[in-house]
Parts: sequence; structure tokens; C-alpha cells
Amino acid sequence: MGASNESQAVVVEKRRFVRYEVDARVEYVVAGQRQAHPTEDLGAGGCRLTVGRLIEKGTVLEVRLTSSICAVVVSGRATVVWASRTEPFQVGLQFSDEVAEQAIGFIHAVLGAVAIRT
Repeated sequence: MGASNESQAVVVEKRRFVRYEVDARVEYVVAGQRQAHPTEDLGAGGCRLTVGRLIEKGTVLEVRLTSSICAVVVSGRATVVWASRTEPFQVGLQFSDEVAEQAIGFIHAVLGAVAIRT
């Protein structure tokens, strides 16, 4: 058999920060309802959440990031940079610079001394 001319897809990681599986929750208000969901993964630049309803890409949320492991609370704005269109609904949040800066201290408080790589 001859060699295939099909090229294989290469996945390029666009994240600037490593993501961690940590005990953390994100609280936010959407459509007038307060929501809180555990993070699927968390990095200094953002997180992934499984949410109860469709949230449109581009939506800006006021978020509050907490953990039962530490007293540090992070709050500020995050933007939905991707959103699934089917259940279970998932979203990717990109933190504002203010939240990203706070998230580094939060991750250190939850995990201990870890290198937050860029």
C-alpha cells in the first residue's frame, strides 16, 4: 500500500497558563440568577466549568472564586471565550487581568508552592 497523503491534525495548545484540578467553585450571576459550580480545571488565566444552562460566548460575568481549602477569595470579571451548545453545557472562562493576578495567589493557597508557568 502507498503512503497516505492525508495530513494528521495537530492540536496546538493556546493556553498561556497550566491548568490544575483543584477544589474551587466559581459563583456568578447570569439572567438574574446566582449560580455556583465547581471548576473542572483552573489556571491563572481562566477555568472550565460545567454549567446548568447555555451561556453565550462573549458573555462577561462578575465572578467570585472560592475554595473550602483556603480563605482566599478572588473576584472580578471573566469572559466566556467558548461555550458548548449541547448538554452538559460547558464554558471556558478567561479571567480579566485583575482576576488573573489574584488567581495566582489563590492557586498557591490551594495547592501550596507550585510554579505558575506562562
